[in-house]
Amino acid sequence: MTRRIAGLLEFGGTAKRPIRPTNVKALKLGPNWYVSRVTRPRTYRAQRFMQSAADDKLRAFDEEVAGKLAGELQRRLGSGRGSGSIE
Repeated sequence: MTRRIAGLLEFGGTAKRPIRPTNVKALKLGPNWYVSRVTRPRTYRAQRFMQSAADDKLRAFDEEVAGKLAGELQRRLGSGRGSGSIE
């Protein structure tokens, strides 16, 4: 059930299974609208929360690696070790 909900929130889609209450006699859907179950399909728009989180982490990783790589290149070129020889 949890994977289904996460998939609907990530990619969007339609849930067709009816919602049936277990502990109450009716669901309140509006100011004066009570039903004992919901049988219509419910559609969910994609929110892409996992994809955006992965993109943010990748962007931060790229920035960190680029900074460290630039620093290391400057250090090696400044010390004369970057002459093209293999160590």
